[in-house]
Amino acid sequence: MTGDDFEADPAPSDPSFADRAYELFVAAHTGLPPQVQRNLFKAVGGLVGAGADVGRAWLNGQAKLITARKAAAVSDIKAKQKAANLITQRKAEVIAQGLLTSEPADRATQYEAEISQREQLIREDVLRLALEQMEASPPKEDASAEIDGDWIFQFYKEASKRSAEEFRLLFARILSGEMTRPGSFSIGTLQSLSRLTKPTAEAFQAFCNASSTLGPPRVIADPFGPASNNSLSEFGLSYPVLARLTEEGLVRSDFQEWQDVPRDPPILFEQAGTRLLIESIEGHPAASSAMVRISGPAFTNSGAELRQVVTMASSAEYLRKLSKWFLSNGVRLKRVIRIEAGRAFTEEIPPSA
Repeated sequence: MTGDDFEADPAPSDPSFADRAYELFVAAHTGLPPQVQRNLFKAVGGLVGAGADVGRAWLNGQAKLITARKAAAVSDIKAKQKAANLITQRKAEVIAQGLLTSEPADRATQYEAEISQREQLIREDVLRLALEQMEASPPKEDASAEIDGDWIFQFYKEASKRSAEEFRLLFARILSGEMTRPGSFSIGTLQSLSRLTKPTAEAFQAFCNASSTLGPPRVIADPFGPASNNSLSEFGLSYPVLARLTEEGLVRSDFQEWQDVPRDPPILFEQAGTRLLIESIEGHPAASSAMVRISGPAFTNSGAELRQVVTMASSAEYLRKLSKWFLSNGVRLKRVIRIEAGRAFTEEIPPSA
């Protein structure tokens, strides 16, 4: 398709989500695997009501793709216009009569129309952010399954409840992740995210910043003592904070859950987004045991899924104390600089004094 063809094709005057979707559809011809494309079409269709048209368009050729784009754009405009019309139809009457003299039904109609329009704009912005993420980092592997239609419906329902930018971004990351790896995020996780308060979101951020994936994701509390005794307070994880995360279904109730980790061979894992490695110290007195036991509060399934879309930052002090504790157990903690040809190049994390 030429540039002239693109310009001649009618579109909304503003760069709406339909335009962004179309741009990605074109890029998908070489950038997105087939099943990921289909999942994308289905996600767009779930928002504008043109899923089947969009899906068939790409499979049947560029001509139908243009038709699908028009359908998506028209659907977009109609959704906005419907809400705007409801407001306009009642606005003159409400103004004329005054708020106190207008009928409750009129006020209710205006309220519902404004809410409908607001939620639609939120859903479109979340989809726009998801499209931008996929465009910036196209998946290298194809999706193994089709995204679930019920999941899409529930996703937009929950996403439309939160207008703050940080929540829109998290929902967008979930959507792009689900399109590339269907089944990665449960409906329960969507519901957990939609009801997070700001204090709980900040507490969950602190928990993620201290968490590791050495075994099931958890906060390794051993260098500090039992988490139930406020041992993690210096990292914003006092007992009341952990209890709140438990009540919200993000952290498991047993703060002393443990797991045995083998000493050999060296194990790669991640701590708050930082790649680490542990390896046994040969000849160390503690090395007579084949396992190292770690313990601390762990994520629930929903919490672990949400952790995947949170931007985390490691604490240097936490890593130093963790390194000291591992050394006392005959294990070195190292930061992974790079991996080449299956070999990890590392630097040891200095222990705290």
